[in-house]
Amino acid sequence: MGRSRRAFRKSNPTVRVGLPKRKSAKSLVPDTIVLPGTDTKLEWDGKASLISNYKSMGIVANPNVVGARSGTRHLVQLVSLQKPLSADGSEHYGSDDEPDDVKSVLHKKRSDGKKAPLQKLTTMQRVYVSRLILKHGEDYVAMSKDIKLNQMQHPPGALKLLCERFHKYEKLSDYSETQGAT
Repeated sequence: MGRSRRAFRKSNPTVRVGLPKRKSAKSLVPDTIVLPGTDTKLEWDGKASLISNYKSMGIVANPNVVGARSGTRHLVQLVSLQKPLSADGSEHYGSDDEPDDVKSVLHKKRSDGKKAPLQKLTTMQRVYVSRLILKHGEDYVAMSKDIKLNQMQHPPGALKLLCERFHKYEKLSDYSETQGAT
């Protein structure tokens, strides 16, 4: 009988050939840093955190947040990037800081009180939704349970939104005539 591969692997030692040796963490931490375009040397504190070292040097720790607003003061070091304070001095949270174009994309109420208009459905979505409406009417729960017509398995809430978008731009009579002809 043959031997098990597991027992064979356990008994044979693993030999690592040609792998580079790992460097110690101390060699990766610089003592001083010279920024390009300047002659000043900045000292690196080995005991402090990365963010606090960057803050002491005047460098933003994450360049991806430049121009963004942060709710946590320890992640973004620039004062201009912090969330604005309200009149009483407390931090202001909420979607009022977003511009109107961002609110309209997210279907939130804009400052003028209106929401963004519903988008038109694509051709395939119109066919998909029209078949569901012809069979089930306004019964979104029945639409969601119909696995033959609701192939995408949309829940009732998503189907309601699709039907609203359909009724805003389309007439069902156009689709009922084509369904009877085929």
